[in-house]
Amino acid sequence: GIAAARALALALDIPAVGIGSLAALASPVAANHSQGTAIAVLDAKRGEVFGYAEDVASRSVLVAPAAMPVADLAVAMRAAARPLLLTGNGAPLLAAALAEESACILGTAEAADIAEVARLGFRRSGGAPATPVYLRTADAKPQAGKALARA
Repeated sequence: GIAAARALALALDIPAVGIGSLAALASPVAANHSQGTAIAVLDAKRGEVFGYAEDVASRSVLVAPAAMPVADLAVAMRAAARPLLLTGNGAPLLAAALAEESACILGTAEAADIAEVARLGFRRSGGAPATPVYLRTADAKPQAGKALARA
């Protein structure tokens, strides 16, 4: 993905900027409300979610993109401004962990709308080049002790 974007940007002589998928999910929620906390949550499987939260009024990041147990994200949201505005396919998981009336599920999309990604990219054009952000380490590991001796 990023290598292809960089190649296109180079060929077209335009900047390539990185837009996080969680921020892109939360952005329209924050833009359409005047108070509360916009929370993007994707189901990361294995009992975890990918989470991101920002205060709607100040647009300050409360929880940077991270992989974490859903209970940890729920704890992090205890002091956040209400209402809690949830979006993403992990929103029902967080809503169940929060078990409170101030949590409102506004969407359960698995990915951000590409038009929103483009809008955010246009606003951010220039600056640092696009780089991948991995929220979880790779599952594949080199086998230890099973390598053949080299001559």
